[in-house]
Amino acid sequence: MKGTLFPCLRGVMGDWVYYSALMTAEQIAASITTAKSIREEEKLEDFLQRRLRDRVKKIARYLKSTQSRFFNAIIVGVFDSVPDWFEFDLKAMHGKRLDVSPVELGALHESMGLLRMTGKEKMFAIDGQHRTKAICDVWAEQKELPQAERVLASDQFPVVFVAHIDDLAGKKRTRRLFSDINKRAVPVSKGDLAIIDEDDICAIVARRLYAGYRRFRGLISLTEVSNLDPHDTEHFTNLLTLVKVNRKLKSLYRKRRGTSESDEVNVSALLSIAVSFYDFMIEHLPDLRSFFIDKSISLKALREKRLSLLFRPVGLVLIASLYQRLSARGVLDVLAQLGRKIDFALNGAHFDALMWNKGRMEVKHNRTALLLCLHLLGQLSRAETDSLGEQYSVATKDSRQLPRPLTK
Repeated sequence: MKGTLFPCLRGVMGDWVYYSALMTAEQIAASITTAKSIREEEKLEDFLQRRLRDRVKKIARYLKSTQSRFFNAIIVGVFDSVPDWFEFDLKAMHGKRLDVSPVELGALHESMGLLRMTGKEKMFAIDGQHRTKAICDVWAEQKELPQAERVLASDQFPVVFVAHIDDLAGKKRTRRLFSDINKRAVPVSKGDLAIIDEDDICAIVARRLYAGYRRFRGLISLTEVSNLDPHDTEHFTNLLTLVKVNRKLKSLYRKRRGTSESDEVNVSALLSIAVSFYDFMIEHLPDLRSFFIDKSISLKALREKRLSLLFRPVGLVLIASLYQRLSARGVLDVLAQLGRKIDFALNGAHFDALMWNKGRMEVKHNRTALLLCLHLLGQLSRAETDSLGEQYSVATKDSRQLPRPLTK
């Protein structure tokens, strides 16, 4: 790196002076390490380095397989030597066509220039260790390939250089910087992720349903969390529940070989399965049919008076699990024939005390509820039914006997 020049922006924030530059994969691999002990005890650093390996492979796959790859800046601590900083002389710009004032010129003069490495610097990733290691691994794997075949050959990665002082006080200051960056960063909420994620097929299909499924127009809420407001009488469910339903249905499709899961051929396949699921359920389950087709009952009545499990997120995910099981077995006709006889009222014959307890939802018994539905449809073996009987008795807390399977 000796003599290497980087065009830079120089900035100040608090008591940190930083330099924003661009580096190639080759330069990162040659000069930046992920291993630099700044902890109070070496074992703490060792633990972080072990954890580092868990995510690196995933990032490396992303780099090699995604044409539209992009990273935010890696923050790099520099110590043992100070690179040379050369400000651009912008005086000639004053009075020219850009019409730069003396004040603006002064700010530009201090912030734009070149950073030249002396070759004695030691550098380590303060924030972005996973990204740095993944870049280094991909470069090591491909550096012997012809230039045209190196995936990262022309990539320029954003890097922010800061000065690290390698003594106790300096290490503490750098640790605090690492902590501030990670602790104060606000993670993307689940709701926002469902809206923006372009790799998760379940989120993509959920958005397609939100935008295009004819029965859902105006009936899907956008929420930050999975729960639907219990007083919401305008929306059937929320986008996050559609994502969860898609995760249950996902096993019913097979990704096309040689494609990415988010490719259109796969998105279309899962979307078709999801549309079939909602069409089937709306056709064959009375509560859903009454609302979506007959329009004979309101959401308010279904949710507050009828207490229909199907109009709660947990109920929709439950019925998706049931549909997936029966579809995989090739016995959806059983659900079509008998599904209308399942009492989905929370305080009704089948789910009271299991999913409903003294006016409140009991979501911890979801699996027992699924097995109960399979039992009601005659889809459990004798041994499974015996086991379910014990679970049902414990879950309902009153030694209640299993209801008998439904008949035509």
